[in-house]
Amino acid sequence: MHLSEFLAAHPADTLLRVIAWQSDGETHVRCVLQASPWWVDPARRLDSDGTLTIDCLGVLESEIRIGWRAGEVEDLEVIDEDHPLLWVHGAHASIYGNAPLPEPDRFFMQLADLVEGSGIGRPVMSVLDTTAEDWRRRVAGPTPYLLLTAPQPIIDACLPFLDAQRADYSVLRPQHCSARATSLPLQLVVIGESWVICQDATVEVVPPLAAAPDRA
Repeated sequence: MHLSEFLAAHPADTLLRVIAWQSDGETHVRCVLQASPWWVDPARRLDSDGTLTIDCLGVLESEIRIGWRAGEVEDLEVIDEDHPLLWVHGAHASIYGNAPLPEPDRFFMQLADLVEGSGIGRPVMSVLDTTAEDWRRRVAGPTPYLLLTAPQPIIDACLPFLDAQRADYSVLRPQHCSARATSLPLQLVVIGESWVICQDATVEVVPPLAAAPDRA
């Protein structure tokens, strides 16, 4: 069943332990967890722990933490709403300069602080997609020039920085995502200190869920 549906019906209320991480190196990540089987009635629970096998499908990005500390999982959740880690794979916008940027170093430092504090999991140079030297040469002219292309929330947060130095700019708001993204909604699966961005996540539990009673 879908992991989000399982957790909505059976919120995790116990510590989980990572048994194994597996990946095909491309679009499939599997995590096997061990825990007291909170998803079954106490009368059906055995002395042994249960297992959860989570399959993340259509993976775009992941960060897997290994080690004894990362193996102790307190948080297990699926986030499909606005989250900074999902911004990179969502709508982007671009800022074009119509005149040389008055204070490039000031804007660069403000942008670096913004990106670092945003939680998108990217360094500022990755967002700029060039070297600092090339970017400074670009914003000095000739015009028009591409000042920045970034996720929509980052662009929106940058505009007051440019207005404060009376920069002359235009904003282009195309709707595009990462090359590997599809029209399917994305999910952020958080497993302790690790996370996976994928198109779907399913779970298989042992012991299995009790079958729904038949309706007459």
